[in-house]
Amino acid sequence: MDDNEFDQVPQNLFQDVTSVKYIRFVEALIPVSNDTRAIVCGADSTKVAIVAVRVGNGRCLVLGNKEYPAFFLANDSQDQCFIENCRQWLSQGKDAQFESIDQTESMDSVKEKGTILVWNGHNFKSDAFMNDLRTFLEGGGALVCGVAPWNWLYFNKDKSLLDFTTGRFCDSIGIKVTGNLAGCDDPIPFKPDLIKFKNVSNVVQALANEPNNGEYLAIIGSTIKELGDTLPDLSIETLQSMVLNAGNDVIPTKASPIKDKSLRQQSMGLCGILCGLSDTKAPGIKEFPGDFDDSPSIETDVTVNIQSKAANEWYCTGYYVPAGTTIQIVISEQTGVSGWSARIGCHSDDLASCNELRRWHCISICKPLSGTTVQMSSAFGGLLFLESSTGESNSISVRLQNVVLTPTYDLMDSDRVERWEDLRVRAQGLWTDIAGQYIVFNLPSQSVRHLDSAELDRALRFYDSVVVAHHELRGTTPGRRERIVSD
Repeated sequence: MDDNEFDQVPQNLFQDVTSVKYIRFVEALIPVSNDTRAIVCGADSTKVAIVAVRVGNGRCLVLGNKEYPAFFLANDSQDQCFIENCRQWLSQGKDAQFESIDQTESMDSVKEKGTILVWNGHNFKSDAFMNDLRTFLEGGGALVCGVAPWNWLYFNKDKSLLDFTTGRFCDSIGIKVTGNLAGCDDPIPFKPDLIKFKNVSNVVQALANEPNNGEYLAIIGSTIKELGDTLPDLSIETLQSMVLNAGNDVIPTKASPIKDKSLRQQSMGLCGILCGLSDTKAPGIKEFPGDFDDSPSIETDVTVNIQSKAANEWYCTGYYVPAGTTIQIVISEQTGVSGWSARIGCHSDDLASCNELRRWHCISICKPLSGTTVQMSSAFGGLLFLESSTGESNSISVRLQNVVLTPTYDLMDSDRVERWEDLRVRAQGLWTDIAGQYIVFNLPSQSVRHLDSAELDRALRFYDSVVVAHHELRGTTPGRRERIVSD
């Protein structure tokens, strides 16, 4: 099947069909390689719900919900025409039947010919099974596969996407899973204008010729922001050139907010690219979240120990990451459940839906602490946090390189008075973490350096009392610190 024939697959699958059934929580997929084609999108071109794939001589349909494959087995009358179109394409015009492999443990028991395999993508499969499945497809086989990483993570709280077998399989055939919702309508309409980009590889080539195309930038930026990867056939230098040579009309600031929809789209695309670039400083951050006037003192080997008291909690390391600086995190020891992550930047809100942008819309970077050593960089800079996984009795020890000491304060620390008198003067980090017993504030450091410990204590005890009063009215007790982030 050549590229021209492959380009017609969306129209072939939706011949005499205007929409497909909606299922709650359809998850977004990213067709990356040239062996993929976007078939149906949700809210926009960056949120693909169904992807067609050519794998060697075989064919595959990947759908963003684990329930979709069951429709092919049930031969649902509502989507009869769509299912028949899919059958014809997958079987390459042959008379093939659908066969579930949800409970199948070995590909040896699967019919070699005349069968389209159907897998919900949720049931566990061994690496050997997945290798055999890939061989089956390359030899001319066919597969309908569901994929729902968010759903899988919900039922596997001690895991990360790195453990998701179906995600690794999708990666091997040119699709990236995100764990984000696709934002589909009910029913899901076929909109040819949303899938004209085909795949990310195709957009990369187009973007090289039209670097200011907002739609292309949005797709590439969304991909890099989600995956933290550079893209095929587009060099780091090219990406850096795009963002560093961006015009002021797409660099959001409080003084010059971006209100035009097209310019916001370009800005968000550039922001996504910035999220994936190392050793690059975003333009316009002097105003927010801030930048150093002079080079700060860099710590090259510090140890941080965290004892988790709650699941999915943020713990400030006491250090700040300057924009454009690559840090290294060495995991020395972990106890309890694994699955810790590191986050640069306390501003985790995504402002993509705002009618105007006064800062880059997404400036917090998060990365799982897998393996023994992790490198991270942020074009925006920010406080460095460690995020706990599930469970309440987990601990982690890490060594940090290339970080800046930042002023922090904890009402529960018996040595806080002496520590604060030292940190408020010596620590150079631009943002601070000020914690009470039930509440924590992230603020620009300059806004609190002039306060002494007695003043901080009074303020924190007041806000602690507000949180306690709130819980008393609800009939609950505080389980974690509420976090207030200044923006």
